[in-house]
Order: sequence, then structure tokens, then C-alpha cells
Amino acid sequence: MTDASSNTTTNNKKRGTRCQKIAITGFGIALLLLQILDYKKSFQPTQVHLKNQRGIRMDTVQSSISIISQRTSYQSTQLDDEPTRCWRHCPKRINKIYFEHSWAGLGDRSVVLHMLGNLAGYLCAIVELPPPSILLNPIHNGGKKLHKRVEWKDFFNFTFLQDGSQVVYEAKDNPKFTQKVNKNWRQPGLYKPKRYPGWQFVVTKSKAGSIINDYRRAQDISWRQGNNTNKGFIWEIHRVIYGSRLLKKAPLPEPSNEVRTKLQEHAYNGSMRPFMKSWKGNQKEEAQSCNYVIRNEPDDLLMLQKELQNRVRSMAPSNTSVFGFLHVRRNDAKKACNTDIPNLSKFFQCSLNGTEATGRHITFLLGSDEKSETYRHDVIDMTNDYSHVSMLDADKLVTDFMQDMIRNNKMPSWRMNNFYQFELMKALGLDGRSFSSVYLVQRRNSHCPRCSKLLTEFPTAWA
Repeated sequence: MTDASSNTTTNNKKRGTRCQKIAITGFGIALLLLQILDYKKSFQPTQVHLKNQRGIRMDTVQSSISIISQRTSYQSTQLDDEPTRCWRHCPKRINKIYFEHSWAGLGDRSVVLHMLGNLAGYLCAIVELPPPSILLNPIHNGGKKLHKRVEWKDFFNFTFLQDGSQVVYEAKDNPKFTQKVNKNWRQPGLYKPKRYPGWQFVVTKSKAGSIINDYRRAQDISWRQGNNTNKGFIWEIHRVIYGSRLLKKAPLPEPSNEVRTKLQEHAYNGSMRPFMKSWKGNQKEEAQSCNYVIRNEPDDLLMLQKELQNRVRSMAPSNTSVFGFLHVRRNDAKKACNTDIPNLSKFFQCSLNGTEATGRHITFLLGSDEKSETYRHDVIDMTNDYSHVSMLDADKLVTDFMQDMIRNNKMPSWRMNNFYQFELMKALGLDGRSFSSVYLVQRRNSHCPRCSKLLTEFPTAWA
């Protein structure tokens, strides 16, 4: 009897202890849930909280959108599917990255600037560039060099996602440069130590040295900087970015062991390193790197784009027209994609098959680098075989529009160039944006289909 009572008492104590543990555990879980709810409240989609630590985890994509003024719907699309990122929080942004290399087109420069902007975001720097007249290839402007007054901000604005501050600056506006510098944009050692006493200099030349080693050096310098630092580094890059180890070595190297051992806890994590491709890479690479910048169109360009769209709408034969963009690249792509009229006619016929049954009229906008008026007329005349299809010469239309804007003092005359025309034409669907509901392209091997069936490829256009 005594043994039974003792066992019962022992069991009751064990049960009591177990209940206490369960109660404590339950209380702990409840407290944790309350902390999580409170944490979530502090990260509402309309706010971004920049803490004093160097690393900032971005918990919602919407939080980054709130910083940037999203003036058109397509400007936010690159954020909508952007994976969660971890930004480095810079004590100051005093460093400079200067880039110069050969000639290129505007699209090429835009991609490179996105990469350099990400690099600058991570290295606590800004990007300084020679004027567009130095870096944009005259071959894309009818062989004419751009006017010296043309600036990068005429074409686009790159801003840091963290605070909306400017990424790209005109080197010609740097007060430490003299007028003589304008003739030496391509000369390594452009930034003189005597004008920047106490600063550190990294120079990547076109045919010498390793760009990755220069990156490592700039990275270590930036991580040694603090709130009281007033002298930074200047990294001059005088070589191509494409094909360099900045792109091939992904993710980029981490700070040196010496630097990392001196950093405070949580100051650095590997996902802060910059994402060096503006197109989509593999998910593993993206997860190990961070996007710091966004590209926006300038306000005056957006205004002209809207006015251009209204003009095109007024020229369509039907108020219910479906707009389409036909992009035909000729000059340097003829061998890669046969766009002779017989071939183009077959492509056009196959792509349009069945669209007459929708009851919708289609107004195509022709964009091409072909200068032959005969060829352009022949392309437009292809629509004569279709009662529900018409075509406008978008290049001529935009040129006439720009001349009207100059006459009406809505655009300075020095912006009359092919690069600015290219940016204006984007508003009509040159890069597949929403104004044009359907899109046909004949450019190179990778963009030269035999047929693009509009009914199946763009099903929502006919609703």
C-alpha cells in the first residue's frame, strides 16, 4: 500500500513537472509569435527602416518601391519579381568609380551602367562617366558624333534603391577637373592625386593588371571606412566589362580575412555582394548577390513619350485598333536573319493567320535601321493584302515628332539624335512594352522566327 501511494505521488509530480514544461513552452511560443507580429508591423510595405547596422535585410519588395517614385507601370516590373535582397548600409558614399572604354550603343551602356551601379552600391561609391559624345558610337547616329551638351540624364536615371539617390554623374561637372581634362577622358590616371590628397587610387588599364585584384583592393578599402572617413578611393576602369572576370567570377570575392576579422558582428554577409548581370542569371547566383539600383526614365522624356503615344493613337484608322510593333534589323544582321521582302512577306502572312476572324483592326508600327526608302515602302505595302491591317513608319513618325517638339520649344535641338529617338520609340513598343499589344521581330539568329502566330502568342490582345 505504501509503495503504491509512493508511486502515485511520484507519477503526479512527474505529470506536474511535464505540465509546467508544456505551459512554459506554450508561453514561450506565444511570446515569440507576439514578437514576430510586432516585427512585421515595423516592416510595413510603405516603409523602409534603415538601422544603424551595415547589413539591411529587405523583407518586402514593396518596401523598395516606396522609396522610388514609380511614374509608369513598366518601371516597377523589374522590382515585382526581384528576389529578397540584403543591402550593405554605407557609413558614407564618398568613393568614385570612373568607367571608360571604346565606343558602344546605348543599350550596351545601359547594361554596363546597371552593373557598375550595383558595384557602386556595394562599395559605397558613385559612378562618374565621360559625356555620351565620348562613349556612344557615332555609327549608331548616322556617323555623327553626339553634341557635347547631350548628357546621360537625357536618356535615363539610375538611382539607388535604398534611398533614391543618384548613381551616375557627369565627370565633366567634377569641380576638380580642368578644361584640359575634356581631351583626355581615355587616359589612365585621369584623377590626379594632388587634387585628391589622402585619397587612394586604383587604376584598371585596358591591357594590364587584373580587374578582380583591383576589385578586391577597392572592396577592402571601402570596408575599412567609417562614419568619420572623409577621404575615399577612386577606381578608374579603362577596359571592357563584358567578358571580364567581374562577370565570369560569380559571386564576387569576399573581403580579405584581415578585414573580415576586424568587422563587427553582422556587419558583413555574403549576399551583400553586387549582382553583376542585369539580365536574369541562375537562381543560385542571384541568391548569393544583391541588386542595388533601378533605372527610371527622366520626367521630360516621359512627357514626350506620352505625347508621342497620343499622336500615334490619332493616326490609327480605327479607334479600336490593336497596335503592333514590327522590328526589322537590317544593316549588321542581314546574314544572320534573311529579311528580304519575299522572306518577310511569308513571315508576315504566317504570323497574321487567323487574326481576320477576331474582328479587330491591327495597326503595325515599323521600326528598322534600313535607310532604303524603297525597302521601307515595300514593307508597308505588305499590308495591302489584308483589309484589317495597316502600317505606319515609326521611324519617320518619331523624327517628324521630334522636329515638331523642337519648333514648339518642348525639346532642345541638340537632343535630335538617333539615341534619343530610340528612347522615344520605346514608348511605342520597341522593347515590347504595353502600348503595342503584339510584337513581331526579325533581327538575328536568336530573334528570327519563321512564324510568330499572333493569335496564340498574344491571346489577350483580341479580347
